[in-house]
Amino acid sequence: MKQNLIERHGYSERIERMFGKGMVVALTGQRRVGKSCVMKRIYEKYSQDSSDLLTLT
Repeated sequence: MKQNLIERHGYSERIERMFGKGMVVALTGQRRVGKSCVMKRIYEKYSQDSSDLLTLT
């Protein structure tokens, strides 16, 4: 069963602006609010565009 996910463009854009500045990005918040989904979407976007990408674990 696939769920419809809500795009969090505002959060993604704010996180992406920090890339390349030598900053550590940590997402915090309550359980089950979509922190992992936001990071997975960003990872998918950059993995298609760049071969120089850190592995997210």
